[in-house]
Amino acid sequence: MKEPGRKAKKIVKIVLIGIMCYMVVCFASCMSIILMIRCCREDPKNDYGLFQYIVVRDRESDDPDAEAVAIVGFTASGRDQTEIDIPREIDGRPVKHIGYQSHEELTLMGSIYYRLESYELEKLYIHDNIISIENLALYKLPDVEIMYCADTFDMFVEGVSHTNRIYLYRSLYETMVPETSDRYFPANVEFMNNYSDEVNGGYYRLDNIGEGEILSRPPKSEREGYKFTGWCTEPECANAWGFNESPAIEE
Repeated sequence: MKEPGRKAKKIVKIVLIGIMCYMVVCFASCMSIILMIRCCREDPKNDYGLFQYIVVRDRESDDPDAEAVAIVGFTASGRDQTEIDIPREIDGRPVKHIGYQSHEELTLMGSIYYRLESYELEKLYIHDNIISIENLALYKLPDVEIMYCADTFDMFVEGVSHTNRIYLYRSLYETMVPETSDRYFPANVEFMNNYSDEVNGGYYRLDNIGEGEILSRPPKSEREGYKFTGWCTEPECANAWGFNESPAIEE
């Protein structure tokens, strides 16, 4: 026959274990709420012309206070455009990212990233200032053609959908893209700078058009101390191009 005291001790032990388990559950619940509150702060999203953006830390700078811009969406007017160039800077800060981790919907299950949306967009021109297209940033733009206007493969492209067609300068395509690739294509129109200080390998912008299609006019090129007067068909600038007819396309 068991002693009564021993039975009482066992009951007390079970009760104590139950209380401890309850306290652990309560603590975990409280921590979840705290984490949710801390993680669900809103990013200060701003509008600039066609774009919505947030200010982030500049990853490429050693200065902890240096800032950069991440494009995280389009404004109402931006969503009406069929072609858009990502700008090089906004409000004096360099534009370096397309998409970014959002703090508006961050949960314990993982990080949520901004995704750009537009029903009208057909071409997105991305220049050499962009260092990353963040996770799934263009996932909701599966049919948009990416005009990658940089002369190197430095850009991180995880955010590009596998259905996006990415156009490159022909020289980059021929040296960097495997023959088996069905994702990258050589562009059939290239805009070049004609001055000695050739940033981005002398390239300014690229495009890809069909036979008989009218070429879109690119944004004006800017250079300190100079005034942009237009585009020509050769480096000597003897013949101005008026963008009112289809150029001859070499296949």
